[in-house]
Amino acid sequence: MSTSGNIAVIPERPAEKGYWKNDWQNVADKLMDMLLTLRQDTEAGWEDRGAFNGCEIAIYPRKPDEPFSVMPMFRGKTHAAGLTPLEVFTGIRMTGFRMMWDTRVQSAHIMRSFSMHEFLFYLVWRGIGPIYKPRDICGIQALRCWDAAGNLQRTPDFTTTKMILGYQSLDEVPGIPPQVEGCVRAHVFKAAFYLESREGGCDITYIGHVDLAAAIPNYILSTLHSELPKSTVRLRDMLLTFGVPPVLIDRQGRIALQYLSCNPETRQVSLHATIMQAGSVHLYLDYNKMFTQGVVISNVLGSAAAAISVREHFGSEDGLERRMLALDLLPEGVGGEFRLIIDAADKEGPESGTGPGWW
Repeated sequence: MSTSGNIAVIPERPAEKGYWKNDWQNVADKLMDMLLTLRQDTEAGWEDRGAFNGCEIAIYPRKPDEPFSVMPMFRGKTHAAGLTPLEVFTGIRMTGFRMMWDTRVQSAHIMRSFSMHEFLFYLVWRGIGPIYKPRDICGIQALRCWDAAGNLQRTPDFTTTKMILGYQSLDEVPGIPPQVEGCVRAHVFKAAFYLESREGGCDITYIGHVDLAAAIPNYILSTLHSELPKSTVRLRDMLLTFGVPPVLIDRQGRIALQYLSCNPETRQVSLHATIMQAGSVHLYLDYNKMFTQGVVISNVLGSAAAAISVREHFGSEDGLERRMLALDLLPEGVGGEFRLIIDAADKEGPESGTGPGWW
């Protein structure tokens, strides 16, 4: 993918012909190896900065020789009662919902997908008028997950009891020029969410270490030190208040996901994918809070639209019955793509109702 001047070129399909081969796998592996021991390796050096609404806040002091643009490493930890690691992860993974709790994010894009949850990304953090320009980051997202027995899992699901979601900057990402107009290129040394089952809920730990690439006023830096760890609280409260965004589970690699979105205001779900092999994938919807009156399939588009059928499914992998939609993919659809549009059945307007395709 080429770039045009100093403008980021965002792909419409980050996995157009299927998931890309990960030429950055060694970077992802080194990142995850480091994150696996990061908490133990740094435990003695954290400075307690108090608590806020159930969130423990800590700062790891900056080294004396580091430039003032480098923020001290921060840590925020809280507990989300009644939620699983998979549900919390989905609140992080889905951009529309992340922008509700991560107030820094102006935009976020997947540039090249290696799997459903591992990819190259381009992210822009908001600026503050003329004194603090927007920061942009290009990098890699990596994921590791385990079940209760400690077995490494290929795909997270409701049996997952531990997840580490890691981020790190890359010097080059296809489609992103070295400098994008209007932005200062920040560098993420490391950032991670640790999601761990405990006492019927999920512990959320967020750690980040970033170079903002240009000196900023001390009061802005102090605000960032304080606010970034608190984003775990906003994430927790968003999920407990509004419900869990849709969760797509594809254990067998039946599809290559292009995007999955859910509008927080309208609750409209849009799933765009390429069919790689026949079979079924499952879409978990939060019928307890987000879709209390059920959903309706508003439209199915694309070259493989006729090769997909939707039915209700009840999964119980973790011992709890969970209501889902099963998407059955027919052999004649392999190689084609589909766009599935789902609306809340209680949505105002002519598209809501209890006609065919209502659950």
